[in-house]
Amino acid sequence: MSDPARTSEVWVNSGDVERLLRGVFAGRPCILALGPVAGQVNTIRRLREFGATRFLVLADSLGTGELPDRGAGVDWLVVVDGVAPDMMTGIRMYEAALLSPSDAVVEAVERFDPDGEAIVMCAHISDLQEICGRECFGAREPSWAALEDKVVIDLFWDKAGIERAPSQTVSARNLEAQLEASAGLDEGRGTVWAGDALEGFNGGAAYLRIVESEEDGARAHEFFATRCEQVRIMPYLEGIPCSIHGMVFPEEVIAFRPVEMIVFRRPGRGQFLYAGFATFWDPSDEDRQEMRAMARRVGEALRREVGYRGAFTVDGIITARGFLPTELNPRSGGAFAWLTRGEPEFPLSLLDKAVRHGCPVDFEPRDLEERVIAIADAHRTGGGWTVVDIPFEETVTHQLLRTEGGFELTAEGCPEEDTHGVLLLGPSAMGGFVRYLPHRHATAMGPSLAPEVAEAFAFVDRSFGTEFGELVPATPQERATGSAAGTG
Repeated sequence: MSDPARTSEVWVNSGDVERLLRGVFAGRPCILALGPVAGQVNTIRRLREFGATRFLVLADSLGTGELPDRGAGVDWLVVVDGVAPDMMTGIRMYEAALLSPSDAVVEAVERFDPDGEAIVMCAHISDLQEICGRECFGAREPSWAALEDKVVIDLFWDKAGIERAPSQTVSARNLEAQLEASAGLDEGRGTVWAGDALEGFNGGAAYLRIVESEEDGARAHEFFATRCEQVRIMPYLEGIPCSIHGMVFPEEVIAFRPVEMIVFRRPGRGQFLYAGFATFWDPSDEDRQEMRAMARRVGEALRREVGYRGAFTVDGIITARGFLPTELNPRSGGAFAWLTRGEPEFPLSLLDKAVRHGCPVDFEPRDLEERVIAIADAHRTGGGWTVVDIPFEETVTHQLLRTEGGFELTAEGCPEEDTHGVLLLGPSAMGGFVRYLPHRHATAMGPSLAPEVAEAFAFVDRSFGTEFGELVPATPQERATGSAAGTG
């Protein structure tokens, strides 16, 4: 937990951050290429509070949820033509539409920002440096993005002194070498194969495969052989998938609290489903402190090796040996902004972009660290969400009730305090979108949230014709005596 010796009087004040951001955005129009239109409501509201004047949203889709009021200084344009077959294709279609904009996009941008004064912001997963000749605010350097490649990161762990699982990198086109490496690394639960970044960034477990037999290996080989040059093979690690964020400042590195990643095995498919995150879950105090110490070492290595600035996240598994990292995201992760969900006015994501852009700060980073940890520990949050093939034309909200037989819809007009969670169905760039958010009053702190999300998705299958199928949550592991993974 946060340090009891520190008090709210010494934590970074919201005014410190707001003063910094007001100096960036006051009097400036903004072009937002941050994903769906529906996701920009709060961002536009906060930017207005910092003095931003007008907004043009270049979106991949309308998205699920509330849309900003069009007019009164806000306009939007969906830049992607067509529906993507999967998440990674959708991300690449979006980036391609922004990298080589259509005449309609260029016309909209030039009409909105004829003098080139706008601040342009892209999604945290984007590697774009500019849009229509306008520099992206807080864009990450190519040397930073390169470390997200799953087949090069183990060398970084070793150089930084971070304990990891054994691995081997082999040609994506050599099935014999893949099967040989897999057999040598299997510790009894199979192996996990991860593809390189030949086609660009990949995430959300899209380029991961579970291999438990030669038949699984042949299917994985077929997938990777046409998409990658190399594949990293490592043992399947049983335990809770989780991540931890850190943040690199010019003179200091800070680390926040661990976050559960909602990841399921999909029996018979050889695949994972990544479907959200949660801070309802708590690791042991020992694991928590070791993860935070490891994140600080990773941040120091990032700054030393590539001059890194801003937020990053380390993903991995809490095994019986402790936390073992599986990948590094040299950017903020999806859970980053949710760390301060208990104080939604705190502009953590905008601060990250300012730090990444090189804007000077006039507060102590450790004060920011303590404040964010205190907020995240006091206000637990999270849930499960993913895209689906079935298209939903508009956003629909349902309250759910947990029963012995699984979830069911509540009666119309049932008070929220008598329900257990909320289900949202709506459109996405990939067709449809499903989100389950448990209510805080009905959710225990400590245990993994993944089993509850699996039950909610099973209800969606039964009620709305989706095809999640069987989803197997991770099994928590009891820590082996004397283990010290992550201590370096």
